[in-house]
Amino acid sequence: MCPKKTCIIMKSSIKIGCTAKITKHVMTDGTIHVEYHWEHPDHCPWDIKEITDSRLPFEIKQWITEMAIENVGWKAIKKFLRIDDECLIEIEKKKSFSSFPMSLLINYHDVKSIINAHMNKLSRKSCRDKHNCEKWMKYSEKKKNCLTLFRTHENDPFLILWVSDWQKKFLEEAEEWCIDSTHKTCKPITDSSKDSYLFTIVVHNYTTNRGLPFCRQLQLEMNLKTLFKFSCAIGISGVHGKPTSSEVRISKSTHDTNLVRDRGCANLNSMMYSETPKAFDLAYQLFLAENKEFEVFLAYFNRLRLPRKELWSKAWKQTASFHTNNLVESYHNQWKTFYLDHSRSLRVDRLVYLLSQMVALDYWQDIIKAAHDFDGFRLTAKEEKKRRAAYCIDYDIACYMVEQLEENVYQCKSFTENILFYEMDTKEGYLKNCSCPDRTKMCKHFFLVSRVTKLRFSRHAPAPVAQ
Repeated sequence: MCPKKTCIIMKSSIKIGCTAKITKHVMTDGTIHVEYHWEHPDHCPWDIKEITDSRLPFEIKQWITEMAIENVGWKAIKKFLRIDDECLIEIEKKKSFSSFPMSLLINYHDVKSIINAHMNKLSRKSCRDKHNCEKWMKYSEKKKNCLTLFRTHENDPFLILWVSDWQKKFLEEAEEWCIDSTHKTCKPITDSSKDSYLFTIVVHNYTTNRGLPFCRQLQLEMNLKTLFKFSCAIGISGVHGKPTSSEVRISKSTHDTNLVRDRGCANLNSMMYSETPKAFDLAYQLFLAENKEFEVFLAYFNRLRLPRKELWSKAWKQTASFHTNNLVESYHNQWKTFYLDHSRSLRVDRLVYLLSQMVALDYWQDIIKAAHDFDGFRLTAKEEKKRRAAYCIDYDIACYMVEQLEENVYQCKSFTENILFYEMDTKEGYLKNCSCPDRTKMCKHFFLVSRVTKLRFSRHAPAPVAQ
């Protein structure tokens, strides 16, 4: 008996049974005898349709393969295929073709299939994704010194977690962290009819002043309990979560559904960014009034989200040192755009390969570049606003507002109250720990003291330019 095919192809064969061929015979005396059987009774080999339906020439496939090895994607390859306007005008006027640019034969699916074949060759250590994931976890644990966890049970959710060795120190030093979830990233190992979820811990990296992803977790269900247990072994201080709105759908009306969904998201954002508990209550009452017809959605929110409002609303999280969107959304966008490529049909082993062998190395490289001044220090929009406020003050007045109390202690006068003064320490040549009510890591007093004393306002920030 023949073994069952593991890959079933639904497309019909492109073979048409043509008997035309060229045969080469090497004789005993060294001469070469060539026979031509060039009769095509059922088709015309010079027809454009015949050419486009045939396989790509070997040289073109080899060129695309070389591009894939160099990690060149479809968008970059398409630039190489672009034809100038003069050639396009010439092609447009032709009725029959004796020759044409080979770039006209290449389309997206040709490039995508070759790139997928190259990625499969890199990511697959075994033909089965379960065994492949096991091998990747063992490789990460032994070769990369990663902290890993891999569990699978028959008819039960599977779980894959890992954190790189170089990431541990950043996670241990982080005072607050966020959890980002990417839905329907791949098909699970245990049940291909369901979808998997990717959870990522994101912390504020003060070297690059951007979000830094850690501790990837792939699982079948949205259960954060295991992630919390796994992360507690590393060391955690605070949690920031961003609530998600459940889908509200109106029968046979996509436009109305989008309007209702946008309104629901606006209501949730109003509650999430409320400055005080009173403002939260007003936003909550507006949320109930505008969505009263969706009883199931309101019941879900009141049962699961409202009792935990202290965990996700700004009214009870005034000490947050960063804006969640500055960290999570930037990582989420880069992950989907440059790595996931908006695809939801990846195998689990491909996803593990992308995260552990590509994404982690790229972020590590960014840290090293910033640490050695190869890359500039970037301020957020709010931090840039504070810096401008500090530099709008006359320099003589700024010098009057700043005073050195001790060798490593400076005092700064309040911007609004003349009787208030705030102190800040210095460490290794940069400012640290201002006593003002602003709990973010870089307040406007940091920028003012940095401007006057020429000290860095962050470890990897550039030194201020002299006035």
